[in-house]
Amino acid sequence: MAAEKPDKKEKPFFLSLPGWLKRSKSQAVSRPEKLDYKVFRWRGATYLAGFTWEEKPPGPLDTVAMHLEWRNSHITSSHHPGHDYFILMQMVAGQLGLHPDNPDWNGATRIVLVETTDEDNTLYWSAVFIDGIPVYEQELLTGDLDFLRSLVQQECNNTTIERLVAEQSFLEIIQPQNTQAIHIERYDSKWKLPDEAPLTLERRFLPSLLRKGTVLAALAALVLLTFGYWFRSEVEVFMQDFGLMEKPVEETDLYPYVLDWDQFGQACTEAQSRSWPAAPGWEESVRGCVGRGMGDSNFNLPFFNPRQGLAYRVYTRQDNHHAWLARKAAELTSRHWEGDVEFANDSLIIKHPIELGINPWQEREFHLSTLDDLSNRLFLGTASRVSLEGGRIRIVTRAGDRKVFELLGRIEDQSPFGLVEYTRNRGDASLTLAEPSVLSLVDPY
Repeated sequence: MAAEKPDKKEKPFFLSLPGWLKRSKSQAVSRPEKLDYKVFRWRGATYLAGFTWEEKPPGPLDTVAMHLEWRNSHITSSHHPGHDYFILMQMVAGQLGLHPDNPDWNGATRIVLVETTDEDNTLYWSAVFIDGIPVYEQELLTGDLDFLRSLVQQECNNTTIERLVAEQSFLEIIQPQNTQAIHIERYDSKWKLPDEAPLTLERRFLPSLLRKGTVLAALAALVLLTFGYWFRSEVEVFMQDFGLMEKPVEETDLYPYVLDWDQFGQACTEAQSRSWPAAPGWEESVRGCVGRGMGDSNFNLPFFNPRQGLAYRVYTRQDNHHAWLARKAAELTSRHWEGDVEFANDSLIIKHPIELGINPWQEREFHLSTLDDLSNRLFLGTASRVSLEGGRIRIVTRAGDRKVFELLGRIEDQSPFGLVEYTRNRGDASLTLAEPSVLSLVDPY
């Protein structure tokens, strides 16, 4: 770990890394040169990593240009990273549920992640949390596996960390001994965003003003008085370059997209036709599928990724089964399930992610009367109910999933539509059609 520093103002012992992990020189692991903060690829996305976490925010005269506060801890940067990336520490804590209010994470937790770059170089990121709060120390970025292994092994030997969260490949070269080892792969199917809003570095304009205010004010006044109105645009550029005025926000080009309903039908049908966990004491009440832009009454979710949706099944506990035993049976039968399993009162919700497709929206004229006529004609003989309700069309049918989506494909050939809800209860499929739900997205192609 980091070598001891001369005593300054004493920091809380449970957050100050030199005070938390004191070692004699004979015990210390030689640390290679650290890398400056950089982008780090994890779970298919890019984040910022390698910051030094501090107890106090930067002062008004500090020269740092960027600042972020999270859980009463602070990081800074002398320059803008060039893109508003999210911070890796927060995203990792969000996926693991690592929070100061969660007693499961009390004590010291070291996390190790691995990134393989485009050049097939391996980079390791590691950081320590104490009771859900970042340790006041620099996040470790290194390509030296031997150093990292020696450092972590020594922490395990000295019991200075309560738990180690890392990938299976890294845990296999460590002997945790009295330290709890947790495979981070166990969270792969439970990806979620942090409970707090994802954070990015924020620009600090005040230090630049204080350092350059006198000179720049004089220069600005001279320029304004000398050249006046005709050079106003050049003055604005000058002030922006020196931090006296924020540069205009660059507009992001957004493009309209809609979900590919043919692929949605295939993904939903395949997911529901697979073998789902079945536990004694539970009776299926409803099943369905949902994607971004839909308004399913069971899962009205604003999906972060427009290409990902959910297939789900909802079960109700039967009255003649003991609540605790029924829950334990469900936990046992679903322990290897590749998705989320949630309990809510006397209900059990099992989810499975599905991959969806999106298509560029081609402007097509929509008429509710046309959609109503097509729905009645094409579902004639297969539907027990087709009704127009508040600008939406409600269809109830005993037709199978493949037949339903075949009929929807025929409707789409003649009229655009949006699928608001698709569920199935005791054999009956219920679907709600409305005007197309157009997604405004940064062009993903």
